[in-house]
Amino acid sequence: MYLSLLLLFYLMNRLTFILVLVVVASGCSSMETPDSGEGQYRIQENISFSGLASRAESTDYHVKYDYNGTGPLMYIGEPEVYSYDGTRKVSRPGNLPGEGMVNYTVYYRNDIEIDCAEGSGEYSGCSTLPIDVAPSTDHYSYRIERFNATKKGLETHLGRECNMYRLSGGDFINSYLDICLDSRKGFISFMEMYSPEYNRTVEEMEAVSYSPEASKNDVRPSVKAVPTIDCYEEKVNITTTDYSGEVKFQVNDGDNRTVEMSEWRVETFNISEGMEDGENTVRAYAGGSSDSSLCRM
Repeated sequence: MYLSLLLLFYLMNRLTFILVLVVVASGCSSMETPDSGEGQYRIQENISFSGLASRAESTDYHVKYDYNGTGPLMYIGEPEVYSYDGTRKVSRPGNLPGEGMVNYTVYYRNDIEIDCAEGSGEYSGCSTLPIDVAPSTDHYSYRIERFNATKKGLETHLGRECNMYRLSGGDFINSYLDICLDSRKGFISFMEMYSPEYNRTVEEMEAVSYSPEASKNDVRPSVKAVPTIDCYEEKVNITTTDYSGEVKFQVNDGDNRTVEMSEWRVETFNISEGMEDGENTVRAYAGGSSDSSLCRM
């Protein structure tokens, strides 16, 4: 089951990369001042990909998608994206043969990404990037710098205008991605990944419903503190979500350690004294929730 879940998470992270692509690209340009009324921006015909993508980070919306993928990608369900006050939530169900349903959700704010899964099998919980990967958007941004974005024109989806771009290079080996960003808010209206080598569409996603509003509850993670343990470095990262206050964490069966943390922060702690040969677990408690992280020496 572990390997099949890894496959599911890998496939879903591919899709997540595309969905948060517009968020990370926002670091490439300065923000504009929104017009009055619904917080929308002006439509600019010649705006760059990164310029339009920057709007997806600062605007509020709720979008549901119809998604179709080939091969293993067919096991990914229909994505749904909420954006509110700088926090994004991307939800996708997945259904692997013999494993049942796994609901996979990514929360994204500033330089923090939290992946959560809830399924019918053994795995359930949240995780962040490994400790040896800095908690920043560099793991996405370095890819964006290698993309070539070419403006193709304007299209209409859900009665809203979107700017179509073709992305090539970077991670798109022997393929290209046509992606249409909403001309006012920058979210993905339509995307198609096409492989000229195999003369077929590999992935396709289209927005099927749009709401201009979202709420804090829509993007609020159920867990308040997420630990990520590293057995070899003998350290643990504690990442908070929308929670400020007391966080307790425990290494194996040792005593609780208590720290004060503010919301959406990452702090690293040495746990060498509590480590054991074999399997090690860190569990964090905050705001009435708990989550754990496991590693093996």
